[in-house]
Amino acid sequence: MFDAGGYLYEFDYLNHTNSLRILFYSLIIFTIVILLCFKARLSLHVSILIASLKSIIFFTYFFFFYNSDYHFYDDIVYFTVTRDKLLSYGILDYVNNIDNIKSLIGTNHIGFWSLVFLSFKIFGTYYYSVVLVNIILTSFASYFFYLTFLKLNFRHIFCQLFFAFSLIHWDVISWSTFLISKEPLIYFLLSFLFYNLVTLYAERTIKLKNLILIILCLLLISELRTYVFIFVTIISSAYIMFLVKIPNRIFLKSVVFSLPVIILFTFSYLNYSFIYQSLAGAFALLEPNMAQINQIPFNMLKTLLTPLPMNIQPNYGFLFLTSIFHFIFIAIVPFGLFLSFNKTHKGLMPYLVFFISILVFYSFFQELAGPRQRFQYSMVLMYWQFLPIFKLFISNKITN
Repeated sequence: MFDAGGYLYEFDYLNHTNSLRILFYSLIIFTIVILLCFKARLSLHVSILIASLKSIIFFTYFFFFYNSDYHFYDDIVYFTVTRDKLLSYGILDYVNNIDNIKSLIGTNHIGFWSLVFLSFKIFGTYYYSVVLVNIILTSFASYFFYLTFLKLNFRHIFCQLFFAFSLIHWDVISWSTFLISKEPLIYFLLSFLFYNLVTLYAERTIKLKNLILIILCLLLISELRTYVFIFVTIISSAYIMFLVKIPNRIFLKSVVFSLPVIILFTFSYLNYSFIYQSLAGAFALLEPNMAQINQIPFNMLKTLLTPLPMNIQPNYGFLFLTSIFHFIFIAIVPFGLFLSFNKTHKGLMPYLVFFISILVFYSFFQELAGPRQRFQYSMVLMYWQFLPIFKLFISNKITN
């Protein structure tokens, strides 16, 4: 039995380790990552090195070292509730009975529950099945970063190196490889959403495909975190309205601008009761520890700097090496921030605005000012870490 937040759940971690199935899943990771590396036109040796690293870490941890140390309250809940209450449904039955599913799990936010359900259906009822999917999602997110920079006419060597850097970044490896978490899914959806927004900006035209994908990303994010959905919907509308230049298409631009807004209002109308109850419940839980104005700068620093290597809680032990790398490389983030304030980075504005918005929001609540919430916007910190390194050691020129 596993104690998760005062509730006991039947979970035997020994059933999720030391299996040859883990080797097969490691080969899946290797295959997908190396194919993405080839798509980014990395050399064979570099591709093999990166794919081997991603798959070996997964295999080594779950085959030899996995135990009950690195678990949070919610990952065990996601696992056991999906296993006990949802797996009796077929995939089509799950879709057709979505209201019953929401009643069973007690929330309208079914996005990550659905991912866990599909992971179990495809890869088996194992803890590492969801972790496998999270690794795949973050790998595709790295590829969308690569495509985003290409759209903005960055040098190909810059796009390739950032792609490789984001694949093996310590935050990505830690949060996608060791435990079940919804953050990698949000991370992936944001990368895909912003790639499609940047495509509209770079190509100076409205394509139906990109609009459909933007709307799909917004709808999926709405099933994960309401406040993230609100932020990115406003950012998407503002980006389309003020930065996407479409000559002689004012009416079309206005229509496109209104789509995310319509989605926001429609979602709010259809889910008013749920949104009100969720926000009221969350506020009641967080309000006693809500930060005073003078505490917000401290909470911002806490969000950006924690955890310190010498002050890691036992269930955050998987972040020890990550915290060392983070503490070293956070020192160059201000230089990356300074270097990104120019016209070259105008198209990347959604990332910057989202980073500032969510950082300020989390800083109001001490409970949310930590490394887990930081991961969903960590691609911005990765960029600010990578940019000075590239300019110092590779080339001062990042665009063609």
